[in-house]
Amino acid sequence: MAAHSRSDPSPVPPSPDTSPPTRRLFIALWPAGRTRSALRARQALGAWPRGVRLGDAAQLHLTLHYLGAVPESELPRWIRRLKVACTLFDLEGDRYALWPHGIAVWMPVAVPEGLLTLHQRLADRIVAAGHQVDPRPFQPHVTLARRAQAAALPPPRGARGVHWAVRGYALVESCSSAQGVFYRVLHRFRCTPLEPRSPGVFDAHFAHHVAGR
Repeated sequence: MAAHSRSDPSPVPPSPDTSPPTRRLFIALWPAGRTRSALRARQALGAWPRGVRLGDAAQLHLTLHYLGAVPESELPRWIRRLKVACTLFDLEGDRYALWPHGIAVWMPVAVPEGLLTLHQRLADRIVAAGHQVDPRPFQPHVTLARRAQAAALPPPRGARGVHWAVRGYALVESCSSAQGVFYRVLHRFRCTPLEPRSPGVFDAHFAHHVAGR
């Protein structure tokens, strides 16, 4: 009796990826032209080692919060959610540091109250949406370079350094390409100056109220 041949089972095709498309998002202060030029100039003053990865001057930013992968369909909701009250503030001066793993950063001399308030209000919105925020203390900085071990950092100029007039913040997408990671601003949020109460309007209203008694 001839033996029956047993054929190999056909390979099972992979299941199609049915997960919804996502965007990798973060919130940042995105400098305008003059500030970006000043940061680029400071970056150029560093003596960087071989193999350093300098940050693209057109992409320098100060991160406020990472959101991570967010479903693309939720993007309009996040834009509405992240609109918080904020006031104008300035970042002043020059400080530099070389952090672990060769990360070279620029930092302002002092952290203004307006920045801390903005950071906290955004954190409250993110947590209310069921997401986590970085539990570490907030250290506002701009990353100038990576793989910068043993770099000679730019000389600090103290209060005579960068002047960054912050007028808003941005929702930014982190994108990947064959050339590496790049960032794309998806939405800009504007801060508004504090408007002092007009005593004349209040006093007139109060006088009318008293006169009517």
